[in-house]
Order: sequence, then C-alpha cells, then structure tokens
Amino acid sequence: MNVCAVISEYNPFHSGHRYHLEKALEAAHADVIFALMSGYYTQRGEAALLSPHHRALMALLGGADLVISLPYTHTVREAEVYARLAVLTLNRLGFVDTLCFGTEEDDLEKLKDTASFMEDRKEAFECLIRQEITEGKMSYPAAVEAALKKAGQYAPGRDRPNSLLALAYLRALKATGSGIEPAAVRRIGPYHGDLPSQGYPSASALRAAFYRGDWALLKAGMPETAYRILREQALNGGVIDRRKADQAVITRLRMMDPGQLRACSDVREGMENRLKKAAETCGTASAVVDMCRGPHYTRARVSRMICHCLLGTPLPMPDAPEFVRLWGFTQAAKPLIGRLREAIPCYDSFMKLENEAKEEYNAAKMWYNLSGMPAAAPYHERVITL
Repeated sequence: MNVCAVISEYNPFHSGHRYHLEKALEAAHADVIFALMSGYYTQRGEAALLSPHHRALMALLGGADLVISLPYTHTVREAEVYARLAVLTLNRLGFVDTLCFGTEEDDLEKLKDTASFMEDRKEAFECLIRQEITEGKMSYPAAVEAALKKAGQYAPGRDRPNSLLALAYLRALKATGSGIEPAAVRRIGPYHGDLPSQGYPSASALRAAFYRGDWALLKAGMPETAYRILREQALNGGVIDRRKADQAVITRLRMMDPGQLRACSDVREGMENRLKKAAETCGTASAVVDMCRGPHYTRARVSRMICHCLLGTPLPMPDAPEFVRLWGFTQAAKPLIGRLREAIPCYDSFMKLENEAKEEYNAAKMWYNLSGMPAAAPYHERVITL
C-alpha cells in the first residue's frame, strides 16, 4: 500500500484543501492519503475555529483516508520545530512513502537546493541569520530571507508562506535522514485571497468571512459537505466564541505575575513585562499582540506566547514525538490502524487523555470552554469511520 501524507490545519477545510488532496494522490501515485493535522490550536497559536473532530470529518468527506492530530505542544511552535516534530512523527509511523505539501513555486528542485544549503551549512547559516537580526533589527523570518539572498540562494519571500513551510519540511526530511519522498502541489490563488475568481479563498479569508457573517463567500469557497458541517456547528455553538477567547486571555494575563509569565514556554527577553502591560490596557487578544509585536517579534510569535500563557504550557517543551490522537479513517486506510497503534501511543477518546495526557486534556478543555459546546461534548466524540 502506497501512503501519501499531508501536514495540515484545515481551519477550516476548504476547496483548496480538497484540490491539494486530489493532486497529492496523483503526484504520489498513492493508494491512501493521510492527514497529520493540528489539534485544538494552530501553529500560529490561535484556537482553531472548529473542533478537531469536525475538521477531521470535513477532511474525510473531502478526500482524506486517515486523520490523526499532533498534541498542541508539537503544533504551537515556530515553523522549523513544528515541521521537524511532524516529520519525526511520520518517520516513526513507518508506513508513509511520500510527504506532499503546497507551495507557491513550480520548481520543487529549487526549494530542495535551498533546503540542502541551509541544512548542510547549518551553523554558519544560523550565525548569518543572527547577524541579520542584530544589524537589521528584523524578525527571524525576515532575517532568513535576507541571509539566503546574501548567500546567493533562492529565497521565497514572506508573501509565500507555503514555500517557506515547504523549506522547513525539506530541511526536516534531510536532517532526520528520512526515507519519505517529498512532493509538491502548487497553490492556486493568493495566500490571503478572498475572491473565488482569484483561485481558492484562503482559510484566513474564510475565517474572517465567518465572523462577519459572509455565508456566500463560505459557500463559494468550501466543499458542500464542509460548508454544511460549519453551518450546523455555528448554529449549535460548536465554534470558538471570540469574545470568550478574548476575555479568557485578558483575564489570564492580568492574573499572572511576571515570574509566572516568564515560566511559560516562548516567553523570554523581558516579554513578560510587555505582555503584562498590554493586558492591563487592552481588551482583546489581538490588541495585546499588536502592542507587543516589534522588529524581532512577529504576530505569530506573540500569539504563540499568549497561547502558552493561557494554557500554562511549562518549560521545557518536547523535542520528540510523544503521542497522536486518532480522529477517523475510511475503509481504504483500515489496514494502517494496527500499524499506527504499534508505532506510537495513539489516543482515541477524551477520557484516555484525561488519565494519561493531562496537558493535552487541559488544552482541549480550554478549547471547549471557549466554544459554545457543553462541557460533556468531547466525551461523546468517537472515532469516525467511513
């Protein structure tokens, strides 16, 4: 059985994701397409719009054969660490043949050459990046772009986030000595595009459309089955309530002293004081991010800090795969389930998380508290089989 993996968030699942799954299946000549998904929180430190259960159902109805998720301590990380932990997880499973990701490029070999350069000259390149950060007073992503250009290498711009993440996956495959083959599908439309005529509306554009009540754009940009699930969950309170989320963040930051903030993952270089000051004057999480961001701190980096403060994520963070959560599979992927359970601890119920993976359980509980769902809802979620 030839298995192709994709690393995803599906926040929410849209028509571009369905296109990616279809093209990944073709590119890899695969029998099964497998999605390694973020769970309750995304790589940028935001609570996902829908629960992993409903996003997995969208993906399974949209072309995926197997959906599992990483714990939040693996996903709410800087891009390089997130990519490495995801690739290490795929390596550990032992049944993945191809990793297929989206890019804004036509030339995968160009990206592979850049990734090899970055990995083969890792120490010298990191020194160059630190120099760019110090001299140019810029963020890490901007410093990487500048360092690559100075070294005469191809450098995807920050307006090409899929290609930047592709570089992280390619570096991780090389660094871990993975036998998984990379493949790429070119993205259609701009990353933040919100018009069907531009290609496929992005997930960020669809989230914005959801919160302003633009159901016409949502219907145009999502497969019918995914759209119906989102509509149903919106009616039943199964989505994140932004007002609740803002209240939780502001309350949490105001209650913590600088020492407690500093003890949370990613909070360093005096950022505990900036977060504390911002929380005292701001009324929303977005406003706190805007007040704390700067040349060295992107919005995503500050958002991750806030997420870790909200969840009380302790140091140190894991640097190797710990477990996965199984959300669902089709009959085509059924032969892989036994191999999955043998390869890595695999949870398939909320109750097991409560007893054996307390940090993930607490993170999940927080997500449900920020939605309109009853407290007992996650206990009734079962593995989806199609």
